[in-house]
Amino acid sequence: MFRSKEMREINLLVAERDIAAVTRAIARLGVLHLLDVSYLSRKLRVELADQQELIRTYVAQERRLDSLIEAIFPEKPTDMEQVKAAPERNLDQIEARIRQAEREIKPVIERIAEIEREVRHLNLLVHQLELLGPLDITIEDLQKLEYLHLAVGSLPAVNLHRLHTSLFHLPHAILPFRRENGWVAIFAFAAKDKAEILERALKSAYFSPFELPKELSGPLSKALQQTREKIAQLTKEKEDLDRQLAELQGKWGNELLSLRKRIRVNRMLAEATERFGRTEHVYFIAGWLPKEAVPAFIAKMKELTEGRMVSEVNEPRLVLKGEREAPSALDNPPLLRAFEGITAIYGHPSYGEIDPTPLVALSFTLMFGMMFGDVGHGLTLAALGGLMASGLVAKLRRWASLAPILIACGLSSTVFGFLYGSIFGLENVLPALWLRPLDNIFSLLMAAIAFGVVVLSIGFICNMINAWSERDWHRLLFATNGLAGFLFYWGILGSILAYSRGLKLGMGIMLVPIGLSALLIVLGEPLAKLINRERPLFPGGLGGYLVQSLFELFEAIIAYLSNTLSYIRLGAFAVAHVGLSALVFILADLMGGFAPMRWLIIALGNLVVVGFEGMIVGIQTLRLEYYEFFTKFFRGEGIPYRPLSVPEA
Repeated sequence: MFRSKEMREINLLVAERDIAAVTRAIARLGVLHLLDVSYLSRKLRVELADQQELIRTYVAQERRLDSLIEAIFPEKPTDMEQVKAAPERNLDQIEARIRQAEREIKPVIERIAEIEREVRHLNLLVHQLELLGPLDITIEDLQKLEYLHLAVGSLPAVNLHRLHTSLFHLPHAILPFRRENGWVAIFAFAAKDKAEILERALKSAYFSPFELPKELSGPLSKALQQTREKIAQLTKEKEDLDRQLAELQGKWGNELLSLRKRIRVNRMLAEATERFGRTEHVYFIAGWLPKEAVPAFIAKMKELTEGRMVSEVNEPRLVLKGEREAPSALDNPPLLRAFEGITAIYGHPSYGEIDPTPLVALSFTLMFGMMFGDVGHGLTLAALGGLMASGLVAKLRRWASLAPILIACGLSSTVFGFLYGSIFGLENVLPALWLRPLDNIFSLLMAAIAFGVVVLSIGFICNMINAWSERDWHRLLFATNGLAGFLFYWGILGSILAYSRGLKLGMGIMLVPIGLSALLIVLGEPLAKLINRERPLFPGGLGGYLVQSLFELFEAIIAYLSNTLSYIRLGAFAVAHVGLSALVFILADLMGGFAPMRWLIIALGNLVVVGFEGMIVGIQTLRLEYYEFFTKFFRGEGIPYRPLSVPEA
């Protein structure tokens, strides 16, 4: 917690005869974060091409299997990940089974897709024929006009007048014959030689033409009956094909899932092998793994190769800076791991950098609860989080990773609800254990600012700890977020606090800590160079340096002020939450004595408050975390620890 796991870089030299077994063992252990050392290879171009072609083959096979699985499984199998990989088969055997499955499945799914397209077209045709149905006319009459051009279709009724206007100078006839849902069906006539002009005008009026198939003939009623019979025939054929597809699922389903997992394993192993270095008969493997996993890992490799292996273990400090940076493996308790997602949105901690996840878990929960304090609303959020975690509602399962955050925020809101004496917006049911937001606005805002000062101070301390671990003396001692900045910030706060309390401090005493820390910030860069024995102290001249430093100091003062005052929103949103909840009851009271409607408005209003304001409060909490807190110390430029791991490798 607070720090990622201690890592070690391991280098292995493995004989060619053992590389396949070693690669599978590495994947099965799932602890080695591979480095790409293929640039050290002496591979022949032919070998490189063969390896890349193999990977492309696996990718293509995996894509084909995905298509077949999607076709025979209308819904994704719930136990897909539990299916075991197919037994070892060579590439030709796997390809043969895929082709056999395609020969049996693809004709069925292609015919089903063809039927669905045809039925959609015929349903549209039925609609068009129903519009034309009241007319006593035959298909031939519509299709065989010797001197006139006829367009039959529909357009938005509001565009009919515009169509007449655009055709004012053209001899034409427009005969509306049916209106429906804001659309009007029309016959549009013009001379044959004016057909192009008519079609352009119709297109500009958003005209949708009726396409009558040439195979239809006779009265429109007969054509409509023929079309409906064709739809019924196709529907029956599709039902037969669906039953056939269900049989194919029973025959091929498990094998296709198993084959896909085998191919995925093979592809991932081939991609891993491509990252190894290689000489003529020896492979070079490099990667990172946690310190505690090193002994067991080396022992397993030696056992597997019967000693035909050379290993080297390096500490991160021995690796050249900037090359092969160590990944960071977060080490948080299970209850805090859900909050790693909040940190990850901003960035991933570098190796050795403080992991802010535990601080986020505490501060995020407290800030959310303070802004959203209500016993009923908090318990509603916690219950929703519990429902997500339970998996009972299928549509909520995808949000299961957010469940712990929602539960924590809901419980925090419940606690603050007791402190505020608020339950479902009612302020006269529970006693306030601390204060009521609307009655003590100033006290609440001051408490919010005090909370912000504590959070920002923690940010200063975390920055100094990070700077100490990196031996970055300027960042530690003289930066605006370092020791000098910390003293400057608290000097200003102390002066304001003393003045507000009426303490008679001399102006000189007040300015000494502020002035001294400000001087350290302004002269921070040359002082850091003195410590590091670097020259020159002022590369661009003393005057230019001082002007730039003074502007940076002024910018830091503005940042301190804005960062601190930003936390006022904790109190402001708490007041707004009470006001919005009160508005729900005002709207309900407008219904008078009609009790059912009144309680319905109260219930729906509370749901809106929980959903809409809960989302707004969550966004504001994230903003305080990212822009006020994280910017003080967290860079988030690290590499996540992603060990090679494949299922049943």
